[in-house]
Amino acid sequence: METTKTQEDFKTRLVNERAELNEKIGKLKAFINTGKFFDLSENNRNLLWKQRAVMEIYEETLAARMKELNIV
Repeated sequence: METTKTQEDFKTRLVNERAELNEKIGKLKAFINTGKFFDLSENNRNLLWKQRAVMEIYEETLAARMKELNIV
């Protein structure tokens, strides 16, 4: 039974991780759509665009893992 509890704990952590990541992605996207974003240096804006892209790839990877594990 411990293995089942461990598996469920893992699945719960995976779901929570994806939810938290989606929240962060949403906040970053919202910031990118503000005037404050354009007050940043071009280099900093580019880094934030890159960060957003990598976070979205990370989210897609978590979603694929969840699908593989039959987690809705």
